[in-house]
Amino acid sequence: MAVTLDMSLVPAPASDAALVSRPALERRPQIPALTGLRFFAAFFILFAHACDWIAQFQNSEINRSFAFIAMYGMPLFFVLSGFVIHYNYRSLFLGASAARATCEFAAARFARLYPLYFCFFLFALGADSFVRTAAAVPHLGTPVIAYYLTLTQSWWYLIYQSRSIIYQLFSVSWSISTEMYFYLLYAVLVFFIIYLSRRARAIVLGTIYALVVTASLWWLRYHLNGVLATAQHFLPDYIPLDNFEHSFFRWLFYFSPYIRVLEFFMGCFAAQAYAERLNMQVSVREHRLGSLALLAALLFLIVVGLLYQAVFNLPIINAYVQFYALNFLCAPAIAVIMFCVCRYDTAFARFMSLPWLVALGEMSYSIYLVHTWTLRLFEQPPQPLTAFWAFDGAFRVACGIALTLLVSYGTYRLIELPGRVWVRASLRRLIRRVFDRDAAHERPSANAASHSKKLVYVGPLIAVLAVFAIGGQAARYDYVRAQARRLVLGDRPEIEVVSATYGGNCMNFPVPAPYPNLAAAGNATDPVRDVCNGRLSCDFKVESETLHDPANGCGKDFAVQYRCRGETGVHSALIAAEALGHHATLSCQRDTP
Repeated sequence: MAVTLDMSLVPAPASDAALVSRPALERRPQIPALTGLRFFAAFFILFAHACDWIAQFQNSEINRSFAFIAMYGMPLFFVLSGFVIHYNYRSLFLGASAARATCEFAAARFARLYPLYFCFFLFALGADSFVRTAAAVPHLGTPVIAYYLTLTQSWWYLIYQSRSIIYQLFSVSWSISTEMYFYLLYAVLVFFIIYLSRRARAIVLGTIYALVVTASLWWLRYHLNGVLATAQHFLPDYIPLDNFEHSFFRWLFYFSPYIRVLEFFMGCFAAQAYAERLNMQVSVREHRLGSLALLAALLFLIVVGLLYQAVFNLPIINAYVQFYALNFLCAPAIAVIMFCVCRYDTAFARFMSLPWLVALGEMSYSIYLVHTWTLRLFEQPPQPLTAFWAFDGAFRVACGIALTLLVSYGTYRLIELPGRVWVRASLRRLIRRVFDRDAAHERPSANAASHSKKLVYVGPLIAVLAVFAIGGQAARYDYVRAQARRLVLGDRPEIEVVSATYGGNCMNFPVPAPYPNLAAAGNATDPVRDVCNGRLSCDFKVESETLHDPANGCGKDFAVQYRCRGETGVHSALIAAEALGHHATLSCQRDTP
């Protein structure tokens, strides 16, 4: 699940002013309560995963009664990110040239995200089975690693070996990829947000925004069958809801930045509302109303949690709550909570500002990335739910959480913080060399006078992002890739896999329990296409890492039907049982005279 990033609202050091073209970047006061909230965002995910992964039982899913708390963690991270980004960087974009502001912003966010991410990315390569799988599938390793290194793995619906790219390597990093898109879009839309806020109060705009988003998501849910049918028609790798984890539905509404960014901008509106009142005195009446709003938002989160768990038997409402919980359900209430803890002195805000919570909040990024490794140490085979095994499960959950916090402290101090400081300093020096050469010739008021002109570029930049998103998805189409290859390599008789089946002779085999019989025609088509399509010849090795075992205990054959581009006939390659470990050779090479 997810992570956000530089949430600590620490005032910019005095030296920062020199790094921003005049007028200087506005100093912002520290808000410890938001850093405390940041810890709870990480803790909700940590606790949910600990319960889900560690406390498993053979005859009960009681752990799911606790794992649902993750529904609060992801929106809390994303709304917090929007709040802090807009609160800290709004003045940068107003006070500097667009080019310099964008570079300063990109450098700060890259330094915050990438050092720790890259360390754990390398760790994932060494600890998981991806390298072994990629060695068996030649066309898998390079694109997956490229997406992960560029942090774009969640930007498109990408399927490899019938599995979402999210689960290919370092699954929790999807949220970092999604967050990167937020930053890209924020740099484009920040002036539009400021423009709107000058024409209406941000609280009003935020309320309208929340209602419009809620209505839009309701429309998508109401017309869900049509949305999924359209996706199935256009996406060659479409996976239906039956395989939920890898489905297009889950990617669109949970992983993709195009839906999750709605939470981010909810946080931006909350930050804008707070900034508008930053120098206004809080009256007794406003404090009372703010306290009531905070209480109402907290109660709302509790009620939707109960509805999500179907504690109240309201089938239609429960279904919509479970749908909204994939993304925007908690975002408006969380935005209200953030505004209130920043604006009003309440017991809740004081609790969130406790020094130990703030210290844990500073470690939240490390907690999020570390927990996927530390929790797995405490996983055990499921046992029957008894008092003894329930205590054992609770004890292992507690140990997993404790170890995660300890290791996170180490990674924060030894990797995250030093890496951030070093990368940020290096990028600052580069930015200074590029932009300060002509600083003496800049007019102090030039940037302020150009705010309205910057709005002109919002539309074209949004269009560029849309083309980038559509083009990136279109690049996954076999037709598009084939045409690109033809432009580069010319018209040649490339392999086009029609169908591949592993274990077709075992469809009626009585597989021993508890294994299902998954032998079916075409069950190996996607893996073989990934390896062989577009090549003149292909040597495909039948391996369990690639094809798994569709019929346990049965000696399985392997059959492939394929065409050569430009020819009408279908060629076949067959390996009799047992095919495991053997090679199927596909060839479209023409004999030369």
